[in-house]
Order: sequence, then structure tokens, then C-alpha cells
Amino acid sequence: MKIDTVLNRRSIVLLATCMLAPVAANAGGGGHGIDFSWAGFWRGGDLPASTSYAGATGLLNSPSAEILDQGVFALHRDNFIDRRFGARSESGNSTALVVGILPFLEVSGRLANYDNSLPPRPNGFDQSGPRDLSANLKIQVPRLFDGMPFLAIGATDVGGAANNFESTYAVATQPWGPFKFTAGVGAGPDQFDGAFGGVEMDVFNTGVSLLLENDARDTFAGVRYTSPEIRRALNSRIVTTVSRSFGALNERNIEQDRTEFSVALQIPLQPRESAGRLDGLVNVAPSKLPPRAPLPQAGIEGERLNVQRTRASDIPDLNAARKQELTKLREAVYAADPGLRPYTEQAAQELQSVLVQHGLEEVRVGLAGNRTKILVIQYQNQRFVNNELDAVGLVLGEAVRNTQGLDVSDLLVISLKAKSPIFEVFVRRDRYAAFLAGEHAAVLNSSFEVRPGGASLERDIDWLTGKKGRSYVRVMLEPRLTTRYGTEVATVDYSAGLATNVYAPLWRGAELSTSYVDQLYKSTNFRQGGVFSGEEIRSGLETVALNQAWWLGNNLLNVTSAGKYQFDYTGLQHESTYFLPASDDVLRLRFTELELDEVGRPGALNSLSSSQLAYRTYFKNINSYLELSYHNYITEDSGVSVEFKRFFGDVSVAMSIRDSERVRFAGLTLGLPISPRGGVKPMYGVQLMGTPEFATGVFTKVGEDDNSVALVGTALTSYPYNTSNLLLNRGRVGDSYFKQHYGRLREAFYMYGRSD
Repeated sequence: MKIDTVLNRRSIVLLATCMLAPVAANAGGGGHGIDFSWAGFWRGGDLPASTSYAGATGLLNSPSAEILDQGVFALHRDNFIDRRFGARSESGNSTALVVGILPFLEVSGRLANYDNSLPPRPNGFDQSGPRDLSANLKIQVPRLFDGMPFLAIGATDVGGAANNFESTYAVATQPWGPFKFTAGVGAGPDQFDGAFGGVEMDVFNTGVSLLLENDARDTFAGVRYTSPEIRRALNSRIVTTVSRSFGALNERNIEQDRTEFSVALQIPLQPRESAGRLDGLVNVAPSKLPPRAPLPQAGIEGERLNVQRTRASDIPDLNAARKQELTKLREAVYAADPGLRPYTEQAAQELQSVLVQHGLEEVRVGLAGNRTKILVIQYQNQRFVNNELDAVGLVLGEAVRNTQGLDVSDLLVISLKAKSPIFEVFVRRDRYAAFLAGEHAAVLNSSFEVRPGGASLERDIDWLTGKKGRSYVRVMLEPRLTTRYGTEVATVDYSAGLATNVYAPLWRGAELSTSYVDQLYKSTNFRQGGVFSGEEIRSGLETVALNQAWWLGNNLLNVTSAGKYQFDYTGLQHESTYFLPASDDVLRLRFTELELDEVGRPGALNSLSSSQLAYRTYFKNINSYLELSYHNYITEDSGVSVEFKRFFGDVSVAMSIRDSERVRFAGLTLGLPISPRGGVKPMYGVQLMGTPEFATGVFTKVGEDDNSVALVGTALTSYPYNTSNLLLNRGRVGDSYFKQHYGRLREAFYMYGRSD
């Protein structure tokens, strides 16, 4: 009774906040006010999908046929208690992570924790109420025509070990004015077993909506408030919900109505302002980069902006007048200046100086070609660690500006890592200048090319400058986090630390690397004597290794490392990456052979041996990778894994399944860059950065009776000198990837280029 009273008071406060917030917002300066007319009511609002108590998008507890927009990440928290566990649960809460990973697919992980305050058993295992770590999937069927209801099929608590919320269902949602009607049927066995449904009504487009539902067991009514996008907080939204059950019965058939609430934060992983960069659409200042010949006057200037916002596939369908204007514009932009001057050593030195001021290293500039003049720019980027697109876009933009009025026909950019070439970009200078001036990205498609390696360095290049710009040491900070969720012993256990990685370049392709780890925090079960005490993050010198990158031909990159690993082992690691011709697909081979320094150390294996053979294919239309792997694990097990990884800007979301002869795991992983997009310029020969990818996620056993998620049976040795992260832009160095992100190349120049 006491708990219910407190919740009732909280719900009144939340309800008042929900109702008053939109009114206050519209009453302030700049608001349009609320239209309380019948037309204003019937117009309704386009409220985004919201998370439900079940850990997926829906009404209050029931799922709907809506899904989160692709690239939207939701963090949900509630105090809902499923009435099936009401009699044995004094309190409860659920935490869910929900992601729209594809246009038609939503995935989520939910941790439900019910507490009955019983003391732990003598063996340390918790006796609290049900604790369940579950995975949910929802697939939305494409709509064939306007007015067609949204249709979806889904499953909750897929696969896991202790299934308390398992169900499969089909559901339809029909918008009608301010209403959204939802009806579905589920097969249980745990929840949504039978017909369910409800309605949500938007209240005068204020962000407030009223909800009524039956989830095939209990009836609920509630109110929800969805905030507008908060621009200063990455266009995120806050969603709050308060509900009350009516006539709900617990597992003992005793009436147990409760007032419950939830709070969710929805964050676009790629802000909406950045979505345009995928299509090459960005508002530019033409005055920053004048073309060689004057642009046409204002009439065609306006047409240029229209063409800029036209999709490449639509360009052939322009009417004759617009095509003629576009032709005139292109002729003006591409027109050769009869007074072109030869490219000189002074111009090369000026370009080199500008690029070094931007924080790039190993910069040198030269000319190649006989009939045509190709400007060659070699550089090494350790500033823009989040994405090499920013460095390439900056270099190409500065090169176009540097060659204004000079006899240069093409640009060739060679990107280095560890003083070794990784990839090169070739583009027509006049076409890239037009693109920077606002032309549609389609003008680049026939002249823009990305190739692995640096074969062009072997050609006859007349270098006009020596190398300039150098960091003597790089310091990379990397958070470490080991977690266990929803196990038999606790709701959440963790061990957190910070690794300081130092890289010192030696000769071409060679770097000395060290990693020192500081343990910062750990929960009780990770401490000495705890269930996970052998898996906590350790403090000390973890790695000292000599790493050598070397090319075999133009498509096979090898990295061989030798030294001290995992605090107590010495040995060898090797990774080979083969770039398949004419595609962004790669074939990767990894193997590790390590021996223990201190034979007899308690719990340690005398040797660690593992290997991996993987094939990764790229889906350019959705900026995603699918990787299939075969593993030999360190415990002498073998098995396969499948990982689907999608990038939203520089944030990645991955779904994976890893299998061995004794166990199988499924997981959802979020990859975050730690450095700011603009990075940090080197100072006094020291480059400071964050790791390009901090990966954290949730894993659960599949087809087992427990959820002790120590990855025994599927354990692989880590690769401190990670080729993908340190050399290959997290695997994003293919021709198709660059062509999908022309807009970011242009945006990088206007954001970070030299301003006159």
C-alpha cells in the first residue's frame, strides 16, 4: 500500500509535467500556439514510435506495428511488474536498449529484474525474484500503398537461457486522424498469449497522447508525453509514460492494480543535419572556393542549388530548359583558363605548409604524368581518427584551392599509416572543384576512384618537397569495461578500467606499441573471492610489442607482431587482410601463438593458441557489413560466428552469434568513437587521441539453462595492434564506401579547411 501511494504521487507529478510542458513551450516566444479547434484536434501529430514496458516499441505493454526509425537508439527504464510475478515481487524494474538497425528491423535487449528482498543463499547465488536478460526482434512489412495499415511480426525473449517473457506475435497498427488503432495476436507462451490491442490518441498535436490497451491478460490506461527534438542534445527526444492497470490479477488470482511509469531517451545515432552528407547535399559558401572561370549569374546560381538537391538517379529526367542551364553551368565551372600557369615548387610548399598546419604528418607534394599533370599529395592522418573521410576531404579541398589557375588536371592522394601506404584516391581536379562549388555528387562518379595500397608510389613522381610533419609518439586512451547482466548472482556486475596505449613510429610500416591498464572500479562479484574474480580488468603493463605492416602485392596487407601480451605471455600474432578486386569485400586471416612466462600461475593456461578465417562483404546502400568467420578458440574448441554491423556516421551497431562445440552466444554491440570528430592537432611531437572504437554490449547464452556469460568455449585472444581500427578506418576504406559518402568529403573541407 505504501509503495502504491508513493507511485500514485509520482504519477500525478509526471502527468502534470507532461500536460503543462507543451503548453508552456508554445506560450513562449516563437511558438505557434495550440489549435483547439476541431480541425486542430483531427489533424493529429506524427508522433514517433515509443518504447513499451515489454522492451520494444508499442503501446503501454503491448507491441505495435511501428518500429523506431533506422539509426535511432532508445534507452528505456521503467518500474513495471508483470502481474504473473506480482505476488512474489516487492518491486521491479526493466532496462531496455532498442535500435532501429534497418528500415524494416528493430532489435532490442531487455533486462527485467524483480526483487523479493530475500538474502542470498550460502553459495552466494541470489534468491530475488525473476531476473531475465532477453532479446527482442520486430520486422515491419513494407507498405504497398498510402492508407495501408502498418503490419509487423515479432518475437520476445528470443533464444535466451531462462525464458520468462517468451512470445511470438503478429500485429497491425492503423493511423486515423489523431488516433492509432492497434490489434494483434500472440502465441505466448509467457506473454501476449491471445488477442491484444489498444488505441493511442494524440492530444491537439502537443506531444501528449492518451492510451488504452489490453495485453491479452490485463487492461491498462495511461498518458504519454513525447518531447520535440532537442537540438542542443543531438536531436534527442525524451518520452515519459504513466499508466494504471484495472482489475489486474497476480499469479494467486489476487487483484493487484499498480501505477507505473517509464522514461525513455531516443537519440539519433547520426544527427538529422548530418543525414544530407550521405547524399552529398550540404549548403556551401561559393565565395570560399571560386572556380577557375566565373559562375553564371544569379538565375543559374539558383538552378545550381536545385540541381544540388536532386538525386543522381533523377538527373536524366530534368526538362530541356534545366538541362541546358545545367550544361551552361558545368561548362562555366569546367572551362579551362587559357592562361593556366605551370605548377611550381612554391605552390607545392604552400600546400604542404597548410596541410601540416592542419595536423597532418609525413606530407609531401609532387607531380606525375606527361600529357596530363597529376598533383600527388602524400600524407599521414592521426588527427581525424574517427573517419579518414574527413582527412581526405580536407586534403582534396585544399589541393583544389591550391591549384586555382595552375596547370593541374588530376589529384592523387595517398594516405599513410605507420609511414606505410594504406589506400589512394584519384579524382579529376575540375570535377572535384565543381562538386565543391555545389554541383551534384553525380559529377564525380566517372572520375573518382579509391584503391588499396600505394602502387602509385612506385611510379615516376617528381617530388617538389621533402617530407614534413611528424609526431614522435601517439597516446591513445581506451576505456575498458567488462560486464555481466542478468546472471544468477546479480542484476549487473562490472569491472572498469582505462588503458593508455602508446605508439612510437620506427621505420616504414613499423611501430613499437605499449599498453598500460589501470583498474578503476569493480563490483563485488568481480572482487577477490567473487564469482567473476578471475575475469576482472587487471592493472599493469599489458602489452609491449613490435609491429610490422607490409604489403604483398597491391591487395594483401599483412601485420606481424611479436612481444609481451596479456600481462603474462610472450609470442607472436599475425593478421592478413586481402582486398578482393573490384569490390569492398575482404578476406581476413588471424592467428596467435603465445606462451606463459610464469609456468604454474594459478588458473593460467600454459599456452594460448587461436585462429580465425573471416569473409566480410559490404552492403553499400545501407552502409553495413556482414562477416562470416570460422574460429579455433583458445580452449581448443572450434566454431563459427556471424556478425552484422551497420554504421550510422561513426557509430556502429552490431548483432552477432558466436558458436562453439559446447556453447552459443548472441549479442548486441554498440561501437562509439571516443575522440571528437575534429580530433586534436599534435603538439611538441605528441599526438593525443581517443580510441576510434569503444565497443560495449550485451551477450546472452542461447539454448542453455543458465546465463553465466563468461565466454568460455568461444574465447579468442585479443589483438592489441588491431589492423581494422588502427590502419583501415574500422574497415571503411573501399571504393564503394567513399562513393556513398561524397557529401562528408565536401563537408569536411568546409568545416576544417583554411578560412580566408
